[in-house]
Amino acid sequence: MRLHQVNLGYDAQQDRLLLRISTTAQTEYRMWLTRRIVKGMWPGLVQLMQSTPLARQQTEPTAKQAVVEFEREKALRETKFAERYDGEELAPALPGEPLLVWGVRMRPVDEGGCDLEFLPKDGQGVKVRLQETMLHALTKLFQDALKATDWDITLVVPNASPTIPEAGGGERKLN
Repeated sequence: MRLHQVNLGYDAQQDRLLLRISTTAQTEYRMWLTRRIVKGMWPGLVQLMQSTPLARQQTEPTAKQAVVEFEREKALRETKFAERYDGEELAPALPGEPLLVWGVRMRPVDEGGCDLEFLPKDGQGVKVRLQETMLHALTKLFQDALKATDWDITLVVPNASPTIPEAGGGERKLN
């Protein structure tokens, strides 16, 4: 599937975040993310931001940090956050209610970017490949969406870590 747009918003009645991903094929994946999932996903998302090919080439922690910050700033400048999410005429990719995410698998991809797999308690999940720009944009959407909650969670992009998993390995699973 080729991504078109991503939307993340808080639903106070459900006390969950609703992640909506539209594709160029005019379908939409909808997933509920609980506080537990978001809190557990964040360290993995940060690791993925720190495991880009350029960041992995740096041996000094300050150089890695500078690369991550540069890539993030560039990605956020290139992302069209003001563009309205166009989800009105999309066909649901999964029938029924949004998928209640029970676990998430994350892993870097050798050529850059990452795979995220959103898993229900039972059944088939949704696998998404994000390019580096979209990964940074998604983390910004998480930070912004959490401002509407009372979850008492702060999502911070910390300094780069000197121990970064290599692409092709380092899969992280949350459930």
